[in-house]
Amino acid sequence: MEHGRVLGRARIGITYYQIPTAAADVSDIKPGLLVVTIDESCDVANTELRVGDIITSIDGFDIFKTDNASALLAGRSPGDVLNCHVYRPADDPSKEGTEFDITFELMEDTGTLVTTDVEVVGIF
Repeated sequence: MEHGRVLGRARIGITYYQIPTAAADVSDIKPGLLVVTIDESCDVANTELRVGDIITSIDGFDIFKTDNASALLAGRSPGDVLNCHVYRPADDPSKEGTEFDITFELMEDTGTLVTTDVEVVGIF
């Protein structure tokens, strides 16, 4: 590893909790990736996405159907464009949430570690 990291590995620039279908059904939300943080240096920060949103699909692939969300980036490179479908829960639990699509470029994963106090969080 000449550069101290794997060159050309892509990332979105978020940390997340993965919400499986069973948990989503109990919580009356949609399954997917619940956004915990957004890296402001990544292109995804220039979209409508915000902390608390749930990414439900990437390029038409329902992401709650995989145990390893990072597998969705396999074969992708920094600069590739992704289309994601997002669900934003309503602030008022008696109301419906909203859904929308975002498009952004993947960034290069420079291997920067994110530390957090939460137990299970993914870096994507």
